[in-house]
Order: sequence, then structure tokens, then C-alpha cells
Amino acid sequence: MQYKLSHYLIFNDSLIDKNQALIYSTITNKLLRVSNLLAGMLQRKEFHKLPNETLEKLITDRIIVNENEDELLTVINENKQHSSKDSTLFEVIQPSAWCQLGCYYCGQAHKKDLLSDQTINNIANRIFEKLKKNSKYKFLAIGWFGGEPLTGMNTMRKLNNLIKRHCEDLNIELKNSVIVTNGMSLKFNIYKELVEDFKISQFEITIDGIGSYHDDHRYLKKDKEGSFDLIYKNITNILNSDFYSEGSQKITIRCNVDTKNFDGVEPLIKKLANDNLHNKIEHLYFASIYSWAQNNAHQQSLSKEEFAFYKLKWELLKIKHGYKTNEITKRKHNTCILTSNDSEMYDTYGNVYSCTEVSFTDIYKNSKYLLGNVNKSISDERSYLNWYDQVWEKKDSQCNSCKLFPICGSACPKSWMEGNPPCPTTRYNIKEEIQLQEIKMHSKTKSELVELLDSFEQSLAIENMKYS
Repeated sequence: MQYKLSHYLIFNDSLIDKNQALIYSTITNKLLRVSNLLAGMLQRKEFHKLPNETLEKLITDRIIVNENEDELLTVINENKQHSSKDSTLFEVIQPSAWCQLGCYYCGQAHKKDLLSDQTINNIANRIFEKLKKNSKYKFLAIGWFGGEPLTGMNTMRKLNNLIKRHCEDLNIELKNSVIVTNGMSLKFNIYKELVEDFKISQFEITIDGIGSYHDDHRYLKKDKEGSFDLIYKNITNILNSDFYSEGSQKITIRCNVDTKNFDGVEPLIKKLANDNLHNKIEHLYFASIYSWAQNNAHQQSLSKEEFAFYKLKWELLKIKHGYKTNEITKRKHNTCILTSNDSEMYDTYGNVYSCTEVSFTDIYKNSKYLLGNVNKSISDERSYLNWYDQVWEKKDSQCNSCKLFPICGSACPKSWMEGNPPCPTTRYNIKEEIQLQEIKMHSKTKSELVELLDSFEQSLAIENMKYS
């Protein structure tokens, strides 16, 4: 059989041993450290010189593949197969159109409106019919989104009770639900109720840097007052509770970054560590501000290269302070609900969307992402179910040739169609991510780890943050 080197490989030098090289497969997520001699043989395609045992391992790890294999098609087919076998129906619900905060980068227009009883019943019935119609579903997960979902807590309770009743009737388990909240109303008793009654296992809360940096981003609409102190207090009370430590639910903190607040990220990392919260949260991650509903918020962003550089430095700081460490970005089998057959988002007015980024906006009011309304009629036509076929046919994106496609999955089809390539930060610092992973894997002591991290940090440069 004839072989070829997989297209989906990232090569880099080892930081631990100058006589070795690193190879990372974005398909299998395997990171190998091999001799420079072997790395050279692979890049020169001298497969006939490899011992059988070595050849077999490289084939197993998908470093080497059949010469006739269309790897892009293989990845796409695996993605489709994964989606077809998924036994969890994921639905997104916006119980309230209101949010207390006036974040400049938010693309939504907020109003003090809640789900009506009619809309609650019809959303529950639509979910019930989906579960009843498709026998592959054994589980249901709800994503509670906003606005700020907790400003509609009473409507959440009504809808959740109906959903649970339907699940019991169909012997479906409600589990692993998620909520994205600003944290303002997340008191401990509310948190406990969400875990126990709503079966929420993942909470995502946004903190955009420490103190005033956050407050300049995420202030109250009413009087422009800051929100950091209240949100931080709520999170602290939850994380320090026995209920949290004894449970399996997880809190993730998202930090949105732009040119105005990036100096506030490092102090936030240190504060969470000093308050001993860093090892209680599941994850602290960083996101670059982007254009939401074409509001041009991205004009305040760091460049792609700058953000990739600073993100690496923040990850190094997290490791030094004892945070749970992240591995290299993993394989992604689905982009979002836009490419899903059944998942939908329901807004406060009963509108049904195939995308979570378009509700409460004028620009998408009558767009192809609007499927209908639960109180009227809903179309079966969905625009991007064939997205992966478009990628394979080399339409509308550059994903077909990208080595990172298996761990990105095209990210956001809508952004591609609007001319805003949504390439992840990993595209710009994947080689450095690989070296960082090597350091974590091979450091035997804390002092050795810190020494290697310091040396690694000194080698970082913005001009090296590029895809090649």
C-alpha cells in the first residue's frame, strides 16, 4: 500500500530536546515527540525506510494515511456521522428580552419583555414533538440564554416544569443543561435551584478584567454603575459553598478582551488565584471582541496576532498560579446549532431561529435564520445543513485547505457568509500551543516547570503569531 503524510499535521521544534521534533495531529489530537531524523524522513516522504513497528504506530495515530484517501472528506463524514448518532437534543431558550447591563459590544436591543404563557406552552410542545418523533434522543439539554435569562426566572420555572413533565412522559432524561448569565442575579439560592430543578451543570459568567476594567465594559444601563463587585461576590459565595464542592456542576468564566481592557486581565488572573477561586472554577478563558449583528465592535479589538500573543502569556500566568491547565484545542465534530438538523433557538416572542447570534436585532429580523414562530408557523427549510458539503466543494470559505479544520469545524458559517472569517486564535499560535503542551507533559517538578515557562515566554513575539 502507498502512503502519504497527513495534511492535518503541525510540526515544530522541541523545547526540551534540540535533537527532537514535535508532531501534532489535528484529527486525532495526538502529540508526538520524535527524533529530528524521523521527522525529516516523514517530511521527505521516505516511508519505505521506516521500521514496520514505527510505520504501524504512525498509521494508527494518522500521521501517515493511505495515498488515495481524501482526508477532508473523511473528516466531514466523521462529523456527519457524529451528529447523526448524537443522542442528546440541545435547544436554546431566551426567557427574557431584557438585560441590566449596557455592554457596548452586545449586538442585541433589549426590552423588558418575557415569555407569554402561550409561547411557553408552544415551545414546550415543539420540543416534546421533536423528542417523540426521533427515537435516537435519550437526553435533552437546554441552553438558557438572553438577554439576561435570570431576569425571566419565573417564566423559566413555568417552562422548565412543562419540559420536565414531557421528559417524564417520554422517558427522556433532562441533563447537562447550560446557562449563560451575567451573574448579577445569581444568588446562591437561585444557583442551587438551577442545579437541582433545571439540571444545569454548566454556568458561564462573564468578567471582563478586574474592577474598573470590567465596569467600563459591563455597566448598568440604569445609572452606568459598575457590576464587578456584585458579580464577583455572587461567584465567590457559590464557589466557597459545600454544595458546589460536593457537586459535579461547573462554573466557567469568560473574559472578553479588547484594546481598552486587556491590561485588566492579568490582575483578574491573580485575584482569582489569591482568593483561592482559581482551582474551583472549571475554566477561565479569553475571547476577542467581535462584530455582533454587524455592530462593528471588532474595531476595538486587538489584532488577531496581538490577541494570540497575549492569550498565550495569560495561559502561562494561569499555569504558574496553579489553575487547571488546558490541553491543545480538541477535535470539533459540529460547529453550532446552525448545522444541526433539530436544534433551534426560541426567543422571548416565540420566534424560532437556526442561529443564536441573530435574535433581538433589526438586521436579522427577516433573515434566512428566522424559521418562523411557535405561535404561528415554522418552516422546515434550513440554510446551512449542507455547510460541510460546501466546505468540501470549496465554496464560501478557506476551510477546505486549512490544517486546523478538524479542531475548528469552520467555527461560524454565518461569519464566513458575511465576509468576517471566524478563524480561531489557535490558527495563529498553534505551534506555540504545542510547545507549551510539551512543557507541561515533561516537567517533573514545579521549579522545572516555572523555569521552562519563563524561558518559553521570553521566546514569544507577536510577529511570530501567524499560520503557516
